[in-house]
Amino acid sequence: MNGALLSSKKMDYCTPRDFFAELDREFHFTLDAAATEASAKCPAYYTPETDGLNRPWNIAGGGAVFCNPPYGRETGKWVRKAWEEAKSGTTIVLLIPARTDTSYFHEYIYGHAEIRWVRGRLRFEDEDGTVYQPAPFPSMVVVYNGKEQRGMKAETVEARAVKIAAKVMTAAGLCRYEDPCDCPRAFFDSEVCDRCIRAWLLTKAKVELAREERMKREDRKSG
Repeated sequence: MNGALLSSKKMDYCTPRDFFAELDREFHFTLDAAATEASAKCPAYYTPETDGLNRPWNIAGGGAVFCNPPYGRETGKWVRKAWEEAKSGTTIVLLIPARTDTSYFHEYIYGHAEIRWVRGRLRFEDEDGTVYQPAPFPSMVVVYNGKEQRGMKAETVEARAVKIAAKVMTAAGLCRYEDPCDCPRAFFDSEVCDRCIRAWLLTKAKVELAREERMKREDRKSG
């Protein structure tokens, strides 16, 4: 895997062209908020030099904004920026890792935007069009001020339960990493968090079952 995919200091991992084209047919983007001169997908764009984090996004005639930001520690800043810019009514579409147990997901995405889970793993490209191996993490498309599309999968009860468990685990100190990108295991295996959460839930269930069994034995003895 090319290190660009795993670094928040690089921006040369580009959105797959076919994937972007499908979104562009729907939203007709006019601004690429996190690009380089070579990777820009729209007529108007911000580069690391022009710094989209500190520039307005409601430009270019007020059209829709596309943003595939740097991944890692910087992702949360871009999500917050998108949330803030969306308050003006601008349609903003983010392509980011599906990190549902991060603080920025709960503060700026969940309940504030439409979430589209990307099936499988995306194969990002570099500025020359070289296609990388499948990403080591799942992705999601986050849409602010967009219209929900027919066929979009609703969040399952199980998925919601996992999110709640992740939040509880972090608050209780059962996990040291608020952002999975900081976890050396989760960084290379996106299913680590899910396995940890399910293991914790299973442990809690076993404890509860053991407690119920003790109460039954005590009831039989007292009876």
